[in-house]
Amino acid sequence: MPNIYRTIRDMMARKPEDRVKEEYNLRQAYYEIFRSDKGQLVLADILRRGGVDQTPVVPGDTHMTYIKLGQERLALEILNMAVVGPDENALIRAMMTNQTSEVFKT
Repeated sequence: MPNIYRTIRDMMARKPEDRVKEEYNLRQAYYEIFRSDKGQLVLADILRRGGVDQTPVVPGDTHMTYIKLGQERLALEILNMAVVGPDENALIRAMMTNQTSEVFKT
């Protein structure tokens, strides 16, 4: 198993063009994995565990509310990666012009 810190450091040192290609490949992997029946089952479980079907607000407990909001955000990010197949040309154009919100829906 690779060292995650080294992997992150190496990713950040790469040229923007290389990062675009890696992002495309990663999106393609998410899309392919979660298209399968088992992938759909896992995705549904991630969304359930992320509390996407519930309100994240815990009355009187802001810390727990923030935790639940973070869980929900992560689940929704995974959902986005899983269901929005990558459009390589749009991704490259967006990354090169630093306008990724259209592609990544951020």
